[in-house]
Amino acid sequence: MNDVRVRRGDPDDLVPVLRVLEGALLDVTAAGVRAGLDEDRVYVAVATREQGEAPVVGALLHEGGHVTAVAVPRHRRGEGIGRALIEAAAADVAAPDEPLTADFDPEVRGFYEAIGFEIRQEDDRLRGTWTPDR
Repeated sequence: MNDVRVRRGDPDDLVPVLRVLEGALLDVTAAGVRAGLDEDRVYVAVATREQGEAPVVGALLHEGGHVTAVAVPRHRRGEGIGRALIEAAAADVAAPDEPLTADFDPEVRGFYEAIGFEIRQEDDRLRGTWTPDR
């Protein structure tokens, strides 16, 4: 992950963030992502190059302490980008005595387990809670 940095998204990131989130088949809308960007609820992981920032290689959308979408393109998975996005969101939005939460499908359980989320089944989805080391 040496070539990646995480920052808050800005309105200029709308199209690349949508590409990443929709590429992961997440249920997001342009209006929802635009609102998240306008309200500082989006984090992006961007590849860095000698000439400056390059493509968005990960994105996270949250509502307070709840992650509503997080994705990294398949060719960049396993590099710690998803973890860095989760940690950035937790540092900024999770209350000190409350965990970060996320609801997700069973197919991505391994991602959340690897980060250290405690996971429980809720109907056909899973709910994870994570309290970062502060």
